[in-house]
Amino acid sequence: MKKEANENVFVKYETRTEFSVPEGVEVIGKKAFYKCKELKRIVLPSTLRIIEEKAFEGCSGLEEIEIPKTVTQIGARAFYGCKQLRQIKIPNGVTKIEKSVFESCARLETVELPDSVNQIYDRAFMMCEKLHSINIPNTLITVGDMAFKRCTELDSFPFCKDLESVGMEAFLCCRNLKDIRFSNKLKHLGTHVFSGCCHLQSAIIAGAIDEIPAFAFSGCVDLVDVKLPDSVKSIEFRAFDRCKKLITINRPRSLERIDSTAFDETGIKRSDLL
Repeated sequence: MKKEANENVFVKYETRTEFSVPEGVEVIGKKAFYKCKELKRIVLPSTLRIIEEKAFEGCSGLEEIEIPKTVTQIGARAFYGCKQLRQIKIPNGVTKIEKSVFESCARLETVELPDSVNQIYDRAFMMCEKLHSINIPNTLITVGDMAFKRCTELDSFPFCKDLESVGMEAFLCCRNLKDIRFSNKLKHLGTHVFSGCCHLQSAIIAGAIDEIPAFAFSGCVDLVDVKLPDSVKSIEFRAFDRCKKLITINRPRSLERIDSTAFDETGIKRSDLL
C-alpha cells in the first residue's frame, strides 16, 4: 500500500524551518505544506513518486529542496510563490511541467529539465523575474500560454527541433531575450507571443505556420533581423508595430494579407510586401 502525506498534513509544522519527510512516503498530497512560510529546507524521501498540486504553494521562505529521481509527476502550482527558491532540477521521467508550477518564484535563477519533458503548460514559469538559465530538451513539443511571461532576466531560450506550438504571451516582456530561432516543425504562435521583448534582435522562423499573429513582436524596439517562412499567408494586427529598427523583411511566397497596422512605426511599408 502506498503511503501518502495527505492534504494539509504538515501545516501543524508551519513554524518549523526544516523538515524531513519520512522514508516510505510515496505521495506528497494536495496542499500538504501549503503556506508553511517559515520552512527554509525540506528533505524528500527516496521513495517519493508524486508531488500533488499546491503541495508547497506559498512556502515563501523555502530556499532548498531536492526532488528525488523517483518522482515522475509534479502537480499544478506545486511550488507557486516559493519566492526564495533559487534553483530546481526536475528528474528524468517527468513529462509535463504543469500549470503555474513555479509561477511567481521570484528568485528562481536556474532550472534543469530532463529529456523526458515534452510539454510546458500555461504560466509554468510566469513572473520568475530572476530566471536566466533553463535547458530545454529537444523532446519539447508545446510551450503554453504565458509560460515564461515577464521572466525579465531570461536572455536565451534554445528552441528545440520538435517544438510545434508556442502559446499566447508565452514570452511577453522577456526584455533580455536576444534572439529566437524555430525549426521547421513549428505550427502555431500565439498572440503577443514576444510582445515587449525590447532587446530581441533576431527572429528566425521556420515551420508551417500560416500567420504571424496580432501583437506577436509588438514593441520589440531592437529587432533588426526577421526571417519568415513561405507558409505565412497573413501578418495580423500590429504584429510588428513599434519595431523601430526593422527596415527590411522577406516576403513569404504564400503571403495574401497584411493588416494595415502590422508595421506601424517601423521602416517597412505594407505596400512593398503586397
